Amino acid sequence: MLVTCDEGNDASEKTILANGGVYEKTIDVDGDKIKRFWISI
Repeated sequence: MLVTCDEGNDASEKTILANGGVYEKTIDVDGDKIKRFWISI
């Protein structure tokens, strides 16, 4: 499952990582930096 959060949203990133999220990359969407993570379900 793909999960994303805004770069700098440390609370969401910690939650994603604590639930098995694996960082893929950071992308730029209309000037906003979005971090992409994958979680196996």
